Amino acid sequence: MFCPGEFNIADLPSRGCSGAALVKNDEWFHGPKFLKLSEENWPKPPRCNGAESEIALSETVKSVNKSTTHSLTVLEKKHNTVSVGKVVDCHRYSSKIRLLRVTAYVFRFVRRIKGQTVVKTLELSADEPIEAEQIWIKDIQNNMFPEEVKQLVNRTKTSSSRLDQLRLFLDDKGMIRCEGRIEHSSVSSEAKKPVLLPAKHHVTHLIIQEHHDSANHTGIKGTLNRIRERYWILHGRQAVKRVLRKCVTCKRLEGKP
Repeated sequence: MFCPGEFNIADLPSRGCSGAALVKNDEWFHGPKFLKLSEENWPKPPRCNGAESEIALSETVKSVNKSTTHSLTVLEKKHNTVSVGKVVDCHRYSSKIRLLRVTAYVFRFVRRIKGQTVVKTLELSADEPIEAEQIWIKDIQNNMFPEEVKQLVNRTKTSSSRLDQLRLFLDDKGMIRCEGRIEHSSVSSEAKKPVLLPAKHHVTHLIIQEHHDSANHTGIKGTLNRIRERYWILHGRQAVKRVLRKCVTCKRLEGKP
């Protein structure tokens, strides 16, 4: 969803709005007024012309040298046998959306130089950021949970408290998910079988911050509940607490330096 800066409620504290004023602000608790309209009447993101598309794409991949381009080509051919983290440095980004968009553009660039696709517009398709997130999640899981991945791929389950406790399995995209304890609940399928993530990874940090922001900077419990609608973070409460402790907006609201 695109939200113009003037309607972004999360920016109010940075514009000098006091905590007392926020408490009286209905939009702070319920979101911008346009959310009450039908979706076709929501603000639309600005469109770019062809020249701007080329400039933006060039800026995105300008740091990709020949060696990295070769690695990207191998990655595309071998379905993530090369770590995407060695191609795109996630620590350069403070926003999950920005990281996924850059990753998606980099993969689009690789496909273009290989002659696989002809891109006619700057705008990413709905599937491209989703694919980028799946690539990141699989890469993180391969690096952080190598034994679990090996056992699940080879179907040679041995003694593993994590496999047993969380009832881990591989979905059709190759991501590790947990068979949750709310299997018979009326929640979404993603909440029933959330994606497994480590506590200490920068992408996990970005995911926590994204859900904290979208929940209007609610506390640890509220943020964690939002996250568990899609992800299962090991030691999730401690991970959320670490991120919220550094949240600039929350510090301003609480009057902390």
